[in-house]
Amino acid sequence: MFLSRGKENVARIEAYISKRDLKTSLIAEKESIRDAATRQELDGERHAAKEIEVIREREREEGHRIREKAKALTAPLEQGIKELEPGIQDIEQKIKFLKHQEGVKGKKLQFNDESVKAYQDKELVNLGVFYEDEFTIIKLFAAENDRPKNRWTLMALGTTLLGELVDMPHEYGLPIHIGTYRAIQKALKHLPTLKEIKAYIKRNREKLMKVEGARYKEVKKAYLHAINNYSLEDFKPIMEPRRVSDQDAPIVFRITRYEGTQEYRLYQGFYYAEKVAEVIIDAGARYPSHSSYTVKRQDKENTRKYRKKVLLEGDPFNYIDVGGVLYAKHCRPEQLRITETGNTMFGNWWSISISKDSRGHSVFNRENWENKLTEAKARIDELNSKRVKPIAFNPPEVVWITPIPDELFSIPKL
Repeated sequence: MFLSRGKENVARIEAYISKRDLKTSLIAEKESIRDAATRQELDGERHAAKEIEVIREREREEGHRIREKAKALTAPLEQGIKELEPGIQDIEQKIKFLKHQEGVKGKKLQFNDESVKAYQDKELVNLGVFYEDEFTIIKLFAAENDRPKNRWTLMALGTTLLGELVDMPHEYGLPIHIGTYRAIQKALKHLPTLKEIKAYIKRNREKLMKVEGARYKEVKKAYLHAINNYSLEDFKPIMEPRRVSDQDAPIVFRITRYEGTQEYRLYQGFYYAEKVAEVIIDAGARYPSHSSYTVKRQDKENTRKYRKKVLLEGDPFNYIDVGGVLYAKHCRPEQLRITETGNTMFGNWWSISISKDSRGHSVFNRENWENKLTEAKARIDELNSKRVKPIAFNPPEVVWITPIPDELFSIPKL
């Protein structure tokens, strides 16, 4: 009996050892497979990363090549622009000066000494006029400050009627408060005593505000030349929108969006978009520094006609007038793009827009527009057949009027 039990125990121990050995072998094989999977996964990731980096490097090289090619193509254009600038800027400066003259007409040059106040009951001393002419007055003041050693500050304070034409100093942190709007204010020197301030003025008067003075005198000279030799009437043709015939600027298409209908004309290689006013603007009263222009426009229901004033924003050269209707320069034909956006997975809307967008999907022309519209409608109809709530899709309506040459849509191949 004891022998039988001993044999059973030996058999049990041997079976246990055998199972443990088999388990150890299986675990090792499992771990080997997992290690191999991890290594191979990492190898795959490294290989993919190398391939991606090769593609990215190729992309960077191609991007660099494109930019260099564009740089080479635009260099002569930039040079041409640079050569034209002096003549353009000369005329624009004269117009600016003449408009400024109109704006300051009747204004008196005055600087109220009483508007200058020192802080915290510090002492303030008026040291007299530093510079004065028909447009500008600058005085010297000295005021106590809170510095431990150089307790007096010498300042140039004043005002000018040419403030919009020349950059004059307007420093902060001075030991005074001045009530004059956009006053000339500049700290010139910090010294221990008022006596030293006065001595400093005596020694250095010709050097004070030398840079600002030279800049001011240069602008003043050009200003006097302009207002004494020209009038705004001399430049009237370039201060108003260019009047263009219907034949020279044909309507290419009309786009109706939710806010209304807008015409687009082609003139000198650019689309010009109709400038539409939503409300009557009293430009003369509310925006005296801007021009106003009157255009004819029907309301959205086409039931009544209005005469509305449209604010001319910026350069009149960017507008054309065709039969009393104003159009603003928009973009070149190849810059007007079709862009699709929307959310049909978590939302219920889709949109096709027409805008100036360098990243837009397709150039806006009749063929591309009709293809995009057909594709979008088919895709949305298919999605709507499987949905409870339909996708909202209200694309702009386009009416094509005058075909234009295909070469106007050409894009440089870089």
